[in-house]
Amino acid sequence: MTLPLDLLRFRRRKGIVVPLYADETKLSLAKTLISIFEDNLGKKYRELKESLDSCEDLGYDYKLVRGLGFMLEQRCKLGSKISLNPVEVRRAVFEEVGNRVLSRMY
Repeated sequence: MTLPLDLLRFRRRKGIVVPLYADETKLSLAKTLISIFEDNLGKKYRELKESLDSCEDLGYDYKLVRGLGFMLEQRCKLGSKISLNPVEVRRAVFEEVGNRVLSRMY
């Protein structure tokens, strides 16, 4: 699993890139983020994102919060409770729009 470039934490020293790893002091943040994911099981994705966004106010480096959140999110299986066939939904929408356009033309 690779983090997006904008979430990498690093320093440059004499032309060398040195990654900034999370140490044990950040363990409480990791536990908090895991709890947020567990607490949002079965809820809307938007609610999960709002909870994660509030963690950035805890005083941690925002890249660390977003990076750990990204890694947890990659392990999630997101789904919908609605079982609609996307092809049938698209067909119905286009038929409805087509009927409206044709009725305006005549």
